Amino acid sequence: MDQKRDKNIEIEILNHVFQTFNLSTAKLKDSYERLEKKIKELNIELQRKNEELIKNLQEKEEVKNYLNNILESLTTGVMVVTSDGRVTKANRAAGEILGTSLIGKELKDILPPDLLTILFKNSSEISPCGLKLERIFTNKDGDTIYVTIYASPVRDQKGGIIGNALVLQDVTTIKRLEERAERNKRLTAMGEMVAGIAHEIRNPLGSIELFASILKKELSDDEDKKRLVEQISSGVKTLNNIISNTLLFTKSPRPVCQRYDLHTLLDDILLFSYNMIKHNGLRLIKRYDTHQLSGYGDIELLKQVFLNIILNAIQAMPEGGDLIISTRIIGETGDMMDLSSNDIKRGVSDNLSGIMISISDSGCGIPKDYIDRVFDPFFTTKDRGTGLGLAIVHNIVKFHNGSVEVESREGRGTTFTITLPLWSEKDGKEDTYCR
Repeated sequence: MDQKRDKNIEIEILNHVFQTFNLSTAKLKDSYERLEKKIKELNIELQRKNEELIKNLQEKEEVKNYLNNILESLTTGVMVVTSDGRVTKANRAAGEILGTSLIGKELKDILPPDLLTILFKNSSEISPCGLKLERIFTNKDGDTIYVTIYASPVRDQKGGIIGNALVLQDVTTIKRLEERAERNKRLTAMGEMVAGIAHEIRNPLGSIELFASILKKELSDDEDKKRLVEQISSGVKTLNNIISNTLLFTKSPRPVCQRYDLHTLLDDILLFSYNMIKHNGLRLIKRYDTHQLSGYGDIELLKQVFLNIILNAIQAMPEGGDLIISTRIIGETGDMMDLSSNDIKRGVSDNLSGIMISISDSGCGIPKDYIDRVFDPFFTTKDRGTGLGLAIVHNIVKFHNGSVEVESREGRGTTFTITLPLWSEKDGKEDTYCR
């Protein structure tokens, strides 16, 4: 009996254990299901957060690329420099202006020491108010350019200086326009003064010429004195020629304009100059535009312009050299245009600006100190000459609503570039005063 009772007790205990185990298993299963559900929820939340993070990163990358594209598209140079003077960011324009790659370089290796001294109060801080400076640089092509530099500190969120920002702007075109305006102003003022003096001198010259001719007749039997009188007459003629050129420079003619073929006009001048070109052993190179270019202007005055520049080029090459004459059609921005002949015949005013003529020589060049004065009246580097030739050229081109520029390197040659109006159908074919 005792054994049977003990066996029943064991069975009951075993049943109780199984029930407890089943209950624990049920609870564990329930906990596992809740945990599994929670994990799924967390996975969903994590996936959503990851998607948001990826989206934010993509948006930031798009903004970064957008801002970088804007920075690279600017014609103004931008540089970011660390507090120790190392370039960490620079756009394309900055490299083109300074003529070198910039990122990773030390600022002291890029800018001249005197400029750095002005830009920086010490090695790590730009003046808090920022600076604006203008300097002359030489670009990668060897051309002189004017650059305005703006400098300001870059600060962190707490206001501390973590670097410096430099903005570089090529103001060469603006400078040239200012110089051209100043030149026009100077020439106008000088022209008014010279005109008055020329008229006052011409009156007594006429009397001297008259009395000299009478005296020459009286001294027809005295050859020595006759030669002296001839010297007086020759001097008077020289002075009168100078005064005539002076008056041509000072007066403001109204050019009688008509349609002309540019290449024909240039060939006429070259034919006139052929003997001098051949005598000096020069090589003539013509690089004419493939299209027929029709201009609108006073043919005789323009011949004087081209002849004057070509003669100067010949004189600049006494030992021989190359005389290069180029023509092309340009757009409103000065770019070369790719147009059909019909477009050019019509003179598409919406696209075309004019015709450009370049006359280059490989001669002695113009000294750098003189280049800004070549169009000033009475300025000349020649032993003989009035110094009015290029001043007259400048005035004639200006009367035609054109422009004339000069570039020269001493010992390597000079190039004169002239831009003139292009003929269009609205100009007509009859002679008329230029607009």
